[in-house]
Amino acid sequence: TEVRGTDGVWAKVETAGIFAVCGKVSDISIQLAAGWNLAAYPFHDIMTVGDALAGVPWDHVEIFAPWEPGLIMEAGPQDQLYPGFGLWVHATSDFPWYADNTP
Repeated sequence: TEVRGTDGVWAKVETAGIFAVCGKVSDISIQLAAGWNLAAYPFHDIMTVGDALAGVPWDHVEIFAPWEPGLIMEAGPQDQLYPGFGLWVHATSDFPWYADNTP
């Protein structure tokens, strides 16, 4: 399977270790389809779900939660998203999610 810069990856890890992500993300557009999308968080700054998805037609977001039995939890508009993470976005219609990372 090919993984591109706009893809999110869900990996179940069996032993402790370090997974490092580094670098800056350029301006990018991620085509969200109606329904659930696993996407890479496209910003290089920490933002709330509401700010990161401003203008996107979404109704549910799920994020990594290691304390939860299923390892994910529903996130609200005030929850924070972090560079290097992925998220599940439920889009209510097809939409190009544009991330402006201009300093």
